[in-house]
Amino acid sequence: TQSDRDRDHATFLAAEAHAAAGDRAGARAILEKLATSKTTYGAEAQFALATLLLDSGDPAGWTALDVFARAHPSDGHAIVAIRRRARHEDETSTEAALAYLDGLVAPTRGTELEEFVLYERAQRLARLQRDEPALAAYLDLAARFPYPGPHWDDALFHASELHERLGKYDDALADLRRMLAEREHSDSPGPYERPLFPSAAFRIAVLLRDRIGDKKAARAAFLA
Repeated sequence: TQSDRDRDHATFLAAEAHAAAGDRAGARAILEKLATSKTTYGAEAQFALATLLLDSGDPAGWTALDVFARAHPSDGHAIVAIRRRARHEDETSTEAALAYLDGLVAPTRGTELEEFVLYERAQRLARLQRDEPALAAYLDLAARFPYPGPHWDDALFHASELHERLGKYDDALADLRRMLAEREHSDSPGPYERPLFPSAAFRIAVLLRDRIGDKKAARAAFLA
């Protein structure tokens, strides 16, 4: 009911007031109770509790972030929680971050977190210079979450870089051309463009010149 939501909101605000006043113990007690209750503020309380624990230097906050993200994959803070936890694992090693993300692949399948987890995982594989697995991860991501997926163009751009590194120059070109084929025309002058589209067009010209050896095609691409 509206009165229940108002009460939960007031309780959450009380926790924020305790935290702002430096009473972290009081804020924690309120958030712990709110986080375990079936209220409209349960998810927000879980995230706030994890943040409070970390701000207090309590390592239990890292587990709390993970529990929150798995329980509420559609919540706007879920990506923030996973990104922060993964970067914390990076401080130990990229391998540790990859292991953490590997453990999220199955639990997040079919949720709004899936694409983000797969992209973060592919990035760690690339950092570890595991070129073939990283390439496969980027291409799988682009196939499963096509345009206009938020990581679609990033995945293809990085796939192109890896194809080039592996000496597969025609495939590197194909990745970039696949990106640019999705340009949308608008009512105003010029098409809608993703941020990486200009870089992709430039890379095509460079690949044609330096890797393919087609100077004429490269010149046309630079002038396009």
